[in-house]
Amino acid sequence: MVGRIGKLVVVATAVSCAACFALPFAAPDADPRVFVALILVWSATSSALRAPPIVLIGRHAPKSSQPFLAALLLFGTGIAGAASPYLAATLAK
Repeated sequence: MVGRIGKLVVVATAVSCAACFALPFAAPDADPRVFVALILVWSATSSALRAPPIVLIGRHAPKSSQPFLAALLLFGTGIAGAASPYLAATLAK
């Protein structure tokens, strides 16, 4: 399984990271279409990277623990989303 999708996950992660990293540099100077394209690429690749953990939970976790594991995954995603404004303000200094 890792051999089949591992390379795809690595490529998607690299593209997502590159698009996210390029956003602050493209915002002030680039054409607005480039900025929107970067946002679309970043959102699509980051969304695709959220699906594998849910699939793994569904396939390999016992049925009785799946709700807890899914809640834990969503809780971690929520904490990351809540912390992002603080991190952005900290990194902007």
